[in-house]
Amino acid sequence: MSSNKGKIKKINRRDFFKKTAVFGLGATVAGSAFWRPGRASSQISIPKAPVPRRPFGRSGTMVSALSLGGMFDILNNRLALAKALDWGINYWDTAEGYGRGRSEEGIGRWFARYPHTREQVFLVTKLSKRRGGEFTPRLEACLKRLHTDYVDLFFVHGIRSIRDLDAGLKSWAQSMKKAGKIRLFGFSTHANMEECLEGAAGLP
Repeated sequence: MSSNKGKIKKINRRDFFKKTAVFGLGATVAGSAFWRPGRASSQISIPKAPVPRRPFGRSGTMVSALSLGGMFDILNNRLALAKALDWGINYWDTAEGYGRGRSEEGIGRWFARYPHTREQVFLVTKLSKRRGGEFTPRLEACLKRLHTDYVDLFFVHGIRSIRDLDAGLKSWAQSMKKAGKIRLFGFSTHANMEECLEGAAGLP
């Protein structure tokens, strides 16, 4: 019998999550593109109780214990956004790099169609320093795709050391807060997590 080992394609962590991210909201969501208010899906049942909420640090904001991760084709699966709200999931996470902006665009089309839901959502987006370019025009492009004037939380995406949060970046974040573009500022990391968290704990 011949071996199939050579035929098995390798899949990295990011590709795996791209393929499975939508599964947390139910695989049956994946084929649906639109949602009509008041029209229950015959494919997905509403839970008896909404997802519980927790205080988000010292911000005074309550966010759902589960988040809606945006690393999937939101443009063609916007029913997932409706079900998230039905289930009380108000923490929506996306990024400039998710689908090259298509994730943000999908959420933006939702807000354009249902603008009253924007205040129900704790909206998060991210920019990576490694891509290069000034953050201000890139953030403006994110907001345009998201069809909103601000995000509740802005992350510097995928830092490798707490030193990546230099004085210039902190000053920029403060200016964006004053301009009303972002409410809260933070970072995400896929490496040196312990070092980054310890460093963040020592920040003023």
